[in-house]
Amino acid sequence: PIRPDVPGIQAAGVFGLQTIGDGRRILAEIAANQPRVVVVGSGYIGLEMAEACVMRGLDTAMVTRSKAPMGMLVPPLQRVVTDAVRAAGVELITDANFVGCQVDEAGRVTGVRVSGVQAAGDGAEQVIPADLVVLGLGVEARSDLARDAGLPLGPGNAIVVDDQQRAADRIWAAGDCATVTDRQ
Repeated sequence: PIRPDVPGIQAAGVFGLQTIGDGRRILAEIAANQPRVVVVGSGYIGLEMAEACVMRGLDTAMVTRSKAPMGMLVPPLQRVVTDAVRAAGVELITDANFVGCQVDEAGRVTGVRVSGVQAAGDGAEQVIPADLVVLGLGVEARSDLARDAGLPLGPGNAIVVDDQQRAADRIWAAGDCATVTDRQ
């Protein structure tokens, strides 16, 4: 998962979500503390996490740098998703840049720092209170082995594959580490 180099990102209570173990750690944190949650990112993972937290009765906010969740959708569908997120009880903060986490003396997250139009009205920084932060900012390909083997890499260091997911003779790649063809 993408974990940007911003202040406070390594604080206790800040989680990425990639593995079952990550999910178990988040669930344990929720069970122990009933925290105020801020989800950073509004793609598939961010939406799923926000929904799961709201369903558990947690005060939940979502921060996105785009004008609406699921920024890759066409605007009419973005409006549907935006309305659904707000109707579910998620505080949606759009047009906000994630600039770091506020951390207490014990090294635990206490808030998410954002800047941007909606966040503070003038681009100034604002802190959204949080006891638990889930990063849903996407993923970066783990393609070092492919690069070291001389395979071509594309955007985001994704392994370049053909229409059958072949990267080279008898080598295939799929998932977040591989390029994809948009059939539109």
